[in-house]
Amino acid sequence: MENINASKSVADLLGSQLKQAFAQTFSKKEVSDASLNLKEETPLAPNSEKNDKTRELLKQRAEQSFRKVEVNELKSTIGGDQQFLKTTLKNKLMEYGVHPNTRISLSKDVSGDLKVNGPMLKSELEKINQDLNNDANLKSAFQRVSQHEPTLSYVSNVVKLSQAYGANNNLFNSLISEDTNYNKLSDISHRYESMRTHNKETAPQLETGFEFKL
Repeated sequence: MENINASKSVADLLGSQLKQAFAQTFSKKEVSDASLNLKEETPLAPNSEKNDKTRELLKQRAEQSFRKVEVNELKSTIGGDQQFLKTTLKNKLMEYGVHPNTRISLSKDVSGDLKVNGPMLKSELEKINQDLNNDANLKSAFQRVSQHEPTLSYVSNVVKLSQAYGANNNLFNSLISEDTNYNKLSDISHRYESMRTHNKETAPQLETGFEFKL
């Protein structure tokens, strides 16, 4: 299945932010203390059983302290737009005699127009780009996906890491409302974008665009 990815620089930056956030959230001492506490709470057992119990305790602690977010529900928010972009691009490739499985990417140029990049003739690219920019529905779908996908990737990664390590992430918690009615993807994206914008050190590096890849 094709994936939708943020640009490499954005992905690298988010990875760096995650590492920093988790380094702040649980230090080596805290990990050590947590291990000691687990030893006290977990009865002696064979290694495999003890590992299972330890893993379960960590998971339970993460669920208790970590504000739950339904990642699958968030993914469904832009799932229709993602499928629409995929189908439209494949149909457009076939329309101009290009194999529908050709690896291409859709992004915006400096003027805000949509542009396709891929192994095609320049004349084919120009015709496809012109058609795509005349499609208001496609432009709207791309705008929604480009706005929300980076946030969705961030949320998914933090949830996975938090559950794996059994620890809170204060940076992520600041993006989540106590009222679940305000934890839709659009709500989290708005708060996430505000956080990035107000971070003077990282904000300039984040203005690198977004790519939808087939």
